[in-house]
Amino acid sequence: MRCWYKIDETINCIFAKRADEYNHKEWLYLIDTIKRDPRLRPGMNRIYQYAENSTSPTKEQIRDYVNIFQKADNELGQRKVAFIAPKPLIFGMTRMYELMRNNSVATFHVCETFEQAKKWVGLPAEFEN
Repeated sequence: MRCWYKIDETINCIFAKRADEYNHKEWLYLIDTIKRDPRLRPGMNRIYQYAENSTSPTKEQIRDYVNIFQKADNELGQRKVAFIAPKPLIFGMTRMYELMRNNSVATFHVCETFEQAKKWVGLPAEFEN
């Protein structure tokens, strides 16, 4: 699996992307790397890009994310988290994560395109990722 992230402090947003076949250990490592990044600030919005994934995490792996982010919720603060998941299976599994996190201080939205995610998070219309 290929994955990367970028923190854009000027627009208060984190972008993370994963591609190819899903690899749970690699994605957890990326999440941990973001948590340790000194540029990370409470309230930073996030856009996760799953459009190039060929497979999806399992329900058990999604539960791992739920547990990780529930523990970190207070330090991450109120934020908007958009997921770009145009493929039906990945969209559905991402919605499951969204529903499992319904008691979070974060607000979640699953989108099919970057344009939808950008608009929902509130990025400038002219912003290009």
